[in-house]
Amino acid sequence: MAYYGKKHLSGKAVLAIVIAVLIVAAALVTAWAIGSEGFTQNNPLHFFNDWGTATVQPDEPNDDTEKDNISLASYALDKADFAAYGISPQALEAKVITVDFEPANTTNKRIGWVCKWKDATSTWASGKNINDYVDFVPAADFGASATLAVKQPFGEPVIVTATSRANSALTSSSQFDYVARYDNLWGEGDLVLDYEQEIDVFKDLYASDWYTVIPTEYVANVTFEVETELLSYLNSHGCDCNASENYNNITGAITWYDFFSPLNGFDFDYVSKFLLEQDQEIGYITVEMTCKYTDGFGNEVVYTFTDSECVSLSDACIDEISTPPTDITVNPGGGAF
Repeated sequence: MAYYGKKHLSGKAVLAIVIAVLIVAAALVTAWAIGSEGFTQNNPLHFFNDWGTATVQPDEPNDDTEKDNISLASYALDKADFAAYGISPQALEAKVITVDFEPANTTNKRIGWVCKWKDATSTWASGKNINDYVDFVPAADFGASATLAVKQPFGEPVIVTATSRANSALTSSSQFDYVARYDNLWGEGDLVLDYEQEIDVFKDLYASDWYTVIPTEYVANVTFEVETELLSYLNSHGCDCNASENYNNITGAITWYDFFSPLNGFDFDYVSKFLLEQDQEIGYITVEMTCKYTDGFGNEVVYTFTDSECVSLSDACIDEISTPPTDITVNPGGGAF
């Protein structure tokens, strides 16, 4: 009699098949593990569990040395761009501060900002409200940029700190300084020179406002203009003197004698005679100064100013360069004085 239905395997047959499959799988896994570093710790179970989901392929090492990070950068704004950034036209200077993210494709770029004095208890900063000196405005909605505008010079560094809203451990701070602005030479009054005195326009710069750092590079273009009456006097005595002389790209001190000597016909004998007769200036110095400073971001801060001063010689200097008179009459009688 024929029987139609399912044929059942015996328990021994099933066990034999399972063992055979496991033997084949183990052989394949062993072969792959020998020829590849893809199995983490040569663990086939770990490999199969992660198969198709791991971002690191079997033949690539797992490198997680790249860390999340943020850092600050800044650039100066031209006065013409103040309005576009909502900065008052009365501001002295202004910068845009931005956050650089690492990696660059960071999804959550929300930033919290803080602006404060570096040392609020310092002699200069004590009792001073930072908002009276700078206007710090972060971008809306915790944006990754801010503006820092200077209302008036300050004498304590400003510290700006950015902190990730997604991870408070990611933070970056930078210091902002105010570079001394020089606005005239030698303080108040004329420049009075002694014999062989150096003229050092860099040493005698006068800063009228507060600052936290001074420029590190100075270059000066200097013009000396002979006083009109002295020029006429020299030329009337055959000196044929130049009215002025330019000295460009000066970076150090020079003596007044070297300073004036390129003037054709600037005869110091006649200069002294003129000054002995008429006590007045010998001319005017005009200085066009360029000052530079490189900040902590590598940005170059550059500004210029121009100042003029009268120049005169001290009595001792005039005596030193004077030629003794040649028309002395000797008293034949002699005697004590």
